[in-house]
Amino acid sequence: MAKTEFRQNPAKQEQIVNVKQVTIGPVPDPETLARYNQIDPAFTQTIFRMAEKEQEERLKNNAILVKTEAYVKRGETKSKVLGQIFAILSVVFLCCLCAYAFFLGFPIQASAIAGTVIISLAVVFVKGRKDTSS
Repeated sequence: MAKTEFRQNPAKQEQIVNVKQVTIGPVPDPETLARYNQIDPAFTQTIFRMAEKEQEERLKNNAILVKTEAYVKRGETKSKVLGQIFAILSVVFLCCLCAYAFFLGFPIQASAIAGTVIISLAVVFVKGRKDTSS
């Protein structure tokens, strides 16, 4: 079995340096812009126009997003108000139904309807509280 030895020769040592440059944003640093200008003077103007267009587009998209969020909030508020109105109307209707059934001589049926309504309202109320708290 052959054994391989690796010896370091100090005269042949090399050093490798890896440089990484990161530019954040649409416009590069001034040194890079100067190198672009050496290639073609129109490059820097093109880069600045692109940056301006990107900023305009971003502002337009943010404005649309804000309008959409406001529209959704108004829709949610309207839905909640309509839900509360219909809930009140339902309870009033069922109370009238119970009173009418009691008036006609059906006290057991009237109490069953009233009990069912009270229990279901309690369940909806408790479930609604749990959903908003989580």
